[in-house]
Amino acid sequence: MELMLRGLYLHPSGQLPAYEWNFSDVNPPVHAFATLFLHRTEQALRGETDLDFLKSAFNKLMLNFTWWVNRKDRFGRTCSREAFSD
Repeated sequence: MELMLRGLYLHPSGQLPAYEWNFSDVNPPVHAFATLFLHRTEQALRGETDLDFLKSAFNKLMLNFTWWVNRKDRFGRTCSREAFSD
């Protein structure tokens, strides 16, 4: 996760690559779930909490989530609005 959250992969707007063969494709913000899973796994194995890892990942994951929520569709509408408007 630290590699994915580096400036090489994390765009200044907050976009993260969906997968290696299509960097412009959009996936839900699953990177935060992966970070939490990794943190809990390490915590269970080592018995200690790596707060430095969580602190360093938090701002970058918030930037990615903000990008994901505010992205626009081809008509200029915010995409997340349609996803939650039932």
